[in-house]
Amino acid sequence: MITAVFTKSGSTAGFTLTGHSDLAEHGSDVLCAAVSSAAMLICNTVTDVLCDPTAEVSVEDDRISLTCAQKGTDMVSALLLHMQLLSQQYPGNILIKEVKS
Repeated sequence: MITAVFTKSGSTAGFTLTGHSDLAEHGSDVLCAAVSSAAMLICNTVTDVLCDPTAEVSVEDDRISLTCAQKGTDMVSALLLHMQLLSQQYPGNILIKEVKS
């Protein structure tokens, strides 16, 4: 299962995506590809298009995360919406958690 944790604290927002959807083998899974592609689009937009100086991106084997403030927070909200729609299409393969403080 893909776990998507979205955080919001004041003017800072972020996400961490981990896991595998288990629809197919690693490297052949369309849901994992969709989630990874969307996450990287958000990360690249925040860092390279919006040039948010507060953005911090981390990409590891099965983990992608972003924290940002200022310009990037709306992009994090957009990814949350996208993940919610994917979760409706693939129930049981994506767990979404929202953490606000």
